[in-house]
Amino acid sequence: MAKYSTEFKMKVVKEYLESNISYKNLSDKYNITTSSIIKNWVNAYKSQGFEELKVKRKNTQYTMENFFGILKQEIYYGNKFYSYEHLKKTIEDS
Repeated sequence: MAKYSTEFKMKVVKEYLESNISYKNLSDKYNITTSSIIKNWVNAYKSQGFEELKVKRKNTQYTMENFFGILKQEIYYGNKFYSYEHLKKTIEDS
């Protein structure tokens, strides 16, 4: 889960751009662990716009599907597979 929401990032970046407040003062004001985080947000905004500040979610569905797929393969073949290549070779050799 992201530590800072998209809305929060936008608010801080906008405040930085519209005022003379330093990264350090903003990080203190909003209790952000280090001012370099704000600098990264501002640089991302300047290069890609607010779209770049959006929180990106990992595809957890893919991870679970991958896990259960490997589990089914291990049960079916009675082997533990350490890589896709190992599984593929076992299937080809069958």
